[in-house]
Amino acid sequence: MHPAGQLGARSKMRVFVAGATGFIGRSTCRSLAEAGHEVIGLARDEAKAGALEKQGVRAIVGTLDDPGSFFAQAGRPEAIVHMAATWFDGPETIEQARRIGERILGWTRSLAQLAVESKSRILVFAGNNVTDSADAGPRRAVGYERISEPSQTYLEGAAGVPLTVLVPGWIYGAGSWFPETVREIRAGQTTHLVGDGDAHLGYVEVGDVGEAFRLAVERCAAGRSFNVVDEEPLTVRQFVEETARALGVAMPRGISREQALRERGQVFLEALTAPGDLDIGRTRRELGWRPRYRSVREGLPPVLRSLGG
Repeated sequence: MHPAGQLGARSKMRVFVAGATGFIGRSTCRSLAEAGHEVIGLARDEAKAGALEKQGVRAIVGTLDDPGSFFAQAGRPEAIVHMAATWFDGPETIEQARRIGERILGWTRSLAQLAVESKSRILVFAGNNVTDSADAGPRRAVGYERISEPSQTYLEGAAGVPLTVLVPGWIYGAGSWFPETVREIRAGQTTHLVGDGDAHLGYVEVGDVGEAFRLAVERCAAGRSFNVVDEEPLTVRQFVEETARALGVAMPRGISREQALRERGQVFLEALTAPGDLDIGRTRRELGWRPRYRSVREGLPPVLRSLGG
């Protein structure tokens, strides 16, 4: 990471981060602030705002559902990072994914308006590679891509903003899905392993994802999409095996595809069985991104230590 204050005055940017208090957002804010950027983060309440300010982030208390709560205070940002999301309540059904996607699309429209009014140099979106497929042609959104697809389609078409799309794989660290998966593996059965577990999803440590977002902001590579996964493609089964090995426990049982569909929903099933795009050549060449943890084998030990494992 860049040490704080390394950037020169002309390189420093005012960056507004939507989703700043989330798992990826905290890491991204940290990377941007440590590199010397002026980071502005949106927080839903004073407690979350206080946590951001401890990272050197100027916090705005407001919500994406109410653009008036943050537009004026955002201060004409030169870059906007959009990783804001909301999650499922109960089974992860296609219908619920559609409703979530529609809500996020409303947020996206507001952030695009902020970008246009601020003449922002770049909007960096956490999206998918469904529409970035000139060689292979379009493909159908599956799994959690269903949530981001409406917003990405809007940003790539009607929004009129300079756009970079980052496409992270499964992000592990001290938050989100991974701590629960660790508990499941210790207990002997994990829902992360569905069926044979032979899909290559692409895994990446959360700090490395934050660095990728920082680089995307600084490069302002409009019209480009970048995969963000580590350098050693693993199947889901291999990831679970490596986690169990690092924990010093036996390989756990998984669940069947039928059980995943019945208990967790169609979107969950798709997310864990549809292979991802693991080519990071463009990310390395154009962003200069190099993951600190090149493989799960390197990244798991420090992450598990942070979890007390």
